[in-house]
Amino acid sequence: MSEALYFLTDLDANAEVKGSRDPLGIQPIWTALGRRFVAHLTTVTTSFRGFSVLLLGLELAERSLASRRVGDHEARERERLACFLRFEQIAAYARYVTHQATDIRGINRVKRRLQEDSTVTIGHADRHQILAEQRTYGLWGLYTSAARGSGLVEEADVRPTPATRDQIEAVYLNELGKGFVADLVKRVGDEGKKFDPRGRDQALAAKLGDMLGPARRANEQHLMNAALVEVNDACDTTHGKQRELWRAIDARSGSKGFAWGASSTLEDIVAYRAALPAGSELADDLDRVIAVEPLLATMEAIFNHVVGRRSVKRPDLLDSMAKEWRAGAFRHLRPDAVERCAEPLAQAAGADAPARFAAALKALRDDDFGEALDQILAQNDAVMRARGGAGWLDHRGGELRARLFQHPVKLPTRESLPTLWRNSYFIDAVRWIGADIRGDLGVSDAG
Repeated sequence: MSEALYFLTDLDANAEVKGSRDPLGIQPIWTALGRRFVAHLTTVTTSFRGFSVLLLGLELAERSLASRRVGDHEARERERLACFLRFEQIAAYARYVTHQATDIRGINRVKRRLQEDSTVTIGHADRHQILAEQRTYGLWGLYTSAARGSGLVEEADVRPTPATRDQIEAVYLNELGKGFVADLVKRVGDEGKKFDPRGRDQALAAKLGDMLGPARRANEQHLMNAALVEVNDACDTTHGKQRELWRAIDARSGSKGFAWGASSTLEDIVAYRAALPAGSELADDLDRVIAVEPLLATMEAIFNHVVGRRSVKRPDLLDSMAKEWRAGAFRHLRPDAVERCAEPLAQAAGADAPARFAAALKALRDDDFGEALDQILAQNDAVMRARGGAGWLDHRGGELRARLFQHPVKLPTRESLPTLWRNSYFIDAVRWIGADIRGDLGVSDAG
């Protein structure tokens, strides 16, 4: 990752990819821990409809390519992408017109264009795309890897596996009917053609929009649940632990105040852990997460606060930390947190990282905020050095100066520290996609 800040224009909230900056190298740590029990889902692959649009679009692209001669393999794959991007646009316009769907990647452009003109242009050229860099921030870029890992898409080319193609035909194509399928196959292969979802193309838009609407059919629920939540045995890198996690989450859903669309809290994670049988490997994995996340979250919070202040004298910073937290604020941190995660921590963040994290942990527990700060700054320096850059803070001469702009971030309150939780470990990806497949989320906001 680069230390530079990137500002993306016309990128709606449903397209925002969280965690693109990681100054302490925390993301590889929680990713490594999370991958022990979540196989292929990511923080953004949380939409049932996202996967259904992906699979249907890839199948239509494959049929379009099969109907014509498209040069060599490289040209074929470029055209496959173009076909998919066109279908993603058609589906987005149809879904919005038919059901005012909001869980669409590119919803801002979709709404604006339909407000400006009832007829829109479909094409893979930049001016027609529904996102800034639709390939990267749309379903192709964000959902293909999870679909491939789950056995829905082939390893080599971006097309559905033979078994998935059979299911796409049974679940989607048969419902669309031969006429609409033939129409879509032609449309995804044509660049720059007009689409009028409220006028002459209303029948196609209504059929497609209804099929990709809020209602779930049993056969598509079965397809998605088996691949994405339960995880087919041949693709299950967690050896059943993701399945076990889903059952623990589902058991928690009956508790007071539980809402499927909310993020899991520390209390939730502890409850998932408590629902597991003795000797469960997943229980050990969740124990590690419960132990180390309060430390990781605290280190991130301190670093972000310092960068947000832009320029601060070290004594003033330490004084504000001491006033906010007072003595004993970090006694909830488990002394064995780093020791329990030392191996994945070293693999993800480097051989020297466990020592820095352990020193920061001890310093926080001992109310030595100066030493904790030094270890956090040393971690940032090490991470950025490994990326070929400089640390985000110049901390020479008793003053800390940020080398880049970041909005001010307050220190977490003393009362919030015991439940501080920042990183997902992909747990909510399972929670949300499982609930969305069943229809428990209502209208998905995960896009």
